[in-house]
Amino acid sequence: FSCILLLQVVVSCPKMPSKVKPSHNLEEVAAHMRQFENGRYKLQRIIGSGSYGIVLEALDTKSEEKVAVKRVSPEIFQDSLLARRILREIKLLAHFDHENIIGLRDILMPHNEDFDMIYIIMDIMETDLKAILKSGQEITESHVQYFIYQILRGLDCIHKADVIHRDLTPSNILLNTNCDLKICDFGLAREEGKQEHELTDYVVMRWYRAPELVMEHKHYKTHVDVWACGCIMGEMFHRAKPVFPGKDRIHQLDVILEIIGTPLDEDIAKVGSQAAQKYIRRKPKQKGVDFNTYFAAPDGKPLSADGIDLLKRMLEFSPQKRITVHEALNHPYLAELHDPHDEAECAPKTFSFFDCELTDIQQVKKLIFQEIQAIHKRNTHKEKASAPADPSPEMTREASTIKRDGNASLKPEAETGRTGFLRGEGDGEDMAADADGDWSDDGDGDKAMS
Repeated sequence: FSCILLLQVVVSCPKMPSKVKPSHNLEEVAAHMRQFENGRYKLQRIIGSGSYGIVLEALDTKSEEKVAVKRVSPEIFQDSLLARRILREIKLLAHFDHENIIGLRDILMPHNEDFDMIYIIMDIMETDLKAILKSGQEITESHVQYFIYQILRGLDCIHKADVIHRDLTPSNILLNTNCDLKICDFGLAREEGKQEHELTDYVVMRWYRAPELVMEHKHYKTHVDVWACGCIMGEMFHRAKPVFPGKDRIHQLDVILEIIGTPLDEDIAKVGSQAAQKYIRRKPKQKGVDFNTYFAAPDGKPLSADGIDLLKRMLEFSPQKRITVHEALNHPYLAELHDPHDEAECAPKTFSFFDCELTDIQQVKKLIFQEIQAIHKRNTHKEKASAPADPSPEMTREASTIKRDGNASLKPEAETGRTGFLRGEGDGEDMAADADGDWSDDGDGDKAMS
């Protein structure tokens, strides 16, 4: 199928209609950046700004590829919570090496541990799924299948590393004109089994939160990412509208129950706080919608039975009964795309900082500095390993013979670069925290729905 639709988004719906501050001058940024590198990255334009800093498009003069340069602003390194999120994302992206996860290529080395700004070099993409959906362009069911398959491939690697993404939304699904898809934004990711006791910093857009998160369950697992994937799949099959557009925490649960129906009491008892469980039990029982009529392919045609089944199993209320990423990849709906031999392994790794209360900003900066050193060491090793060795006399004679006989020619393979946009920070509506809700409200939903 064709991915030409993405070209239209890049032209008519720029990825980041961002508010670039007047103080963000390209020449000034380039001059500051040259203090930390030897001119390898030629800045071309500012493509976005947000709460974490600015994102620029640059040319890597060594590889001749376009890259994204994310400059993290000094304000971030004055707050231990925000700095920990940067540390978390750096460590995770340095660990992952998967084609469906945004790649961290390099980080410019600060002069010392007492830095106040860093430059992160990453893959660059042209748009994100949110922009595609907002553009109103028609996408086919084949697109949906391919997008969901790639999301699941990325999640498979993430979950095999015992990590939960926790912030999977259309804004964090990057795309290019080849329909290549990459998951980004790991600032809220957590090591499975080592979540914080409270979800005070969990500010992912509520529309994609699993029931166990909405109901304040303390020990959630990778199932929350599967629910979010189901929300994204459902959105593409729901006229590009969010499936569960809750206004606050209570309304969010009301909307979920309206769509999927009231769960079994045995399932309610295993999810969330007692107050949230009582809230559900007080409400009138609901059947939920008929997925066969509520959802449809983007072209208006009915979804296949396999498509409906996968969507239902992703949007299962009970985390224990919800389909896993591995099971979803093997689902009949994705049979034409699934290749078990093409799914990369991702070894688990202990990210010790996940369960540490790092409140000392200097300690966080020290860990970031050490991680940057490790990345530079890794890149140096890769460059040495990929450098061509001096040819032996035997190889030289063989090459001369080939050239003389005219039977072959030796040509370097051209590298294919990526161009376009990378998602920036500061998507305010996505990152808005929930308004407070009280589970003691009447269970008829009227108050929450108003």
